[in-house]
Amino acid sequence: MFSCAVVRSVILLSAFLLVIESAFADQASPAVSVTLGFGLKRMAYREYDMNGTEVDREVGWLKSGLAGIQGTLVDDWRWFADFERSYDSVQYIGQSQSGIPSETTTDENFRTLRAGVIWNPDEALPGILLAGGKTNWQRMIRANSITGALDEYYRWYFVSAGLQYDFPLAGRALHLGAGYTRLIHGDMQVDFSDYGYGKADIDLATGHEWWFEAAYPLFTLADSVIGISYQYTYEYADRSDYASAGTLTVYEPESQSRTHRYLLEWQTSF
Repeated sequence: MFSCAVVRSVILLSAFLLVIESAFADQASPAVSVTLGFGLKRMAYREYDMNGTEVDREVGWLKSGLAGIQGTLVDDWRWFADFERSYDSVQYIGQSQSGIPSETTTDENFRTLRAGVIWNPDEALPGILLAGGKTNWQRMIRANSITGALDEYYRWYFVSAGLQYDFPLAGRALHLGAGYTRLIHGDMQVDFSDYGYGKADIDLATGHEWWFEAAYPLFTLADSVIGISYQYTYEYADRSDYASAGTLTVYEPESQSRTHRYLLEWQTSF
């Protein structure tokens, strides 16, 4: 599920954060926790033309995985880093350039690498999360009898801020969180080879994302905890400026995306 390059990136980032932890943490043996999660994500993505009319949608279930690490930095600060990947094939419902209805399949591949800190000086109040990272999306729309194939690769950097709170429930802690993510410096490459053109490089508009998450531990197994988590995300991006692929002029339409992610998680501390 995770490529070697991504695994190396996570290992290097985690090692760097562990060095920072050892330099600043005021405890003799600060706890570090590792989380692995596997599950499903429900994707609903839509694009709109300049009149606000829907031109295509992609809907379906993706396989999803998460690997994360977290530890104490100093006093009331904690650091964390995580990597998430979601991938699979979903239904595509849209139309050709001439407006002919077209249905096919899209192969999706999402990757997100994130790192940040959580500040919580008072456990009776929500903690503050600040993070940043990089995310990319490879979207491969398969050819059918109406249109050719279309291979698109999106990439953004992002900054994120949110609140987190652990609410006591049935002798355990129900984790709740919510926040906002701003997708910046985005770009994409579209391959129009099936249409007789080259590749277009497009500067994407700034994206806006609002998210809510919840997690709950189910039971303890040896030194580990097995739990479940849920995350809802709504994302919006305005249409991009125009770009060229040979003599073809193109742009990325306005888009909206809603996802629901469900994971079974394993967590251990050392």
